[in-house]
Amino acid sequence: MVSLELRNVWKRFGKQDVLSGVNWQASGGELVALMGVNGAGKTTMLRVMSGMVGAESGEVFINGKHFTRDDVELRRQFFLLGDEPALIPQGSAIMNLATMAKLWQIDRPNLEEVAAEWMDRFGVLSLREKPVSELSRGQRYKVALVILATLRPPIWLMDEPFASGMDAQGLRTLRQLIREGLEEGVLVVFSTQLIEMVRGFAGRVTVVSGGVILHNGTVPELEEKARAGDPYLAMLMD
Repeated sequence: MVSLELRNVWKRFGKQDVLSGVNWQASGGELVALMGVNGAGKTTMLRVMSGMVGAESGEVFINGKHFTRDDVELRRQFFLLGDEPALIPQGSAIMNLATMAKLWQIDRPNLEEVAAEWMDRFGVLSLREKPVSELSRGQRYKVALVILATLRPPIWLMDEPFASGMDAQGLRTLRQLIREGLEEGVLVVFSTQLIEMVRGFAGRVTVVSGGVILHNGTVPELEEKARAGDPYLAMLMD
């Protein structure tokens, strides 16, 4: 089973500590929500997890192995889906899929067939040959999700996926994709500011403020802490 762990991770931009000694871990089959206001450190946590940015100190472990940004094999365990998907603008959805499949060393004969099924489910099948630069933000996000659904690495990291500009069909299909991934033992971590995106969906919620973890447990446990009078947690629950 896949596992991901941060040990005493510190990250600084300029003179500002964005992550302050973060300790956190999760395993395959878990759906974890990172919650916090803008600037809380959620995106930086995701980027450090994926190796996109390096930490000043501390360590990241994948499946018990020390992970560094130069470890290409361990980087293939991840798919990081940022606020703006990392796609080749002049390429079509099919071309982007083929490129990503080479990077992740995925060689399955039915790759395009699986991708076509997910394009249909996300409602972008008719756009498969169109350059992604000509697509809307929500459509580009759907293309990236099609690639994720097709490649199926064991760790999915998503930054604010429910604020991605997708329509109702896209949001509904995203939830279905995540549920299918969890059944297969995938670890899914997504960030959000919205408690309604977490209730009844994520098994665990990690609340971050100023680069420090204030809560790492279930939603009912978070609600209890908020009722106890923590103003930051209470604000997130509104």
